[in-house]
Amino acid sequence: MEVEPNDGFGTATFTGVGLGFVQGFPEPGFDFYASYGNYIGSGDNDYHYLYAQRGNTISINTSGRGSYADDVDTTITLFNQYYTQVGFDNNSGSGLNSSLTYKAPLSGYYYFNVAGYLGDTGNYDITVNLTPNLTT
Repeated sequence: MEVEPNDGFGTATFTGVGLGFVQGFPEPGFDFYASYGNYIGSGDNDYHYLYAQRGNTISINTSGRGSYADDVDTTITLFNQYYTQVGFDNNSGSGLNSSLTYKAPLSGYYYFNVAGYLGDTGNYDITVNLTPNLTT
């Protein structure tokens, strides 16, 4: 589950994807992250981040939660480590859900923002998958 406040790059929730730590030393981390029961309020933006190696494929998906599969109309915006937008999605998932896939051209931290489309509010789940580049 997300940790508030996470309304910007400086307070983004770390997913653990791509880079973890064992006794203070970097290790590969996880290749999957799921966060359930998140809530987007009025004017809310939920920022998360992960680490990807060059050539890794990042897949981020949202799904509505609650009594309806489309509880909230989400958008996903992906940023590189320089906070430059490199991807955006609205409704590529089923119904009003978002689904974004991006192949990282450089190793580094990637941030993503989940927001309600046109200020929509509600509950959502999120999954993140990191697929390694097996050709290097």
